[in-house]
Amino acid sequence: ERQEQLRSYLMGWRDGSGTAATYNKRFIRQKGFEAALALQAGNGTSLPEDFKDDHE
Repeated sequence: ERQEQLRSYLMGWRDGSGTAATYNKRFIRQKGFEAALALQAGNGTSLPEDFKDDHE
């Protein structure tokens, strides 16, 4: 994927090492988490009080 190639080049990682894929997955997961929280805020849904946020 082009995004992985660009990230590898900019960070100085060897192309195809898999490091860029790891960071891309983490980025996508974080953005999905943020989008879900935004949707919850918009419809009045909230997380349980005892929810531990391991994503930050």
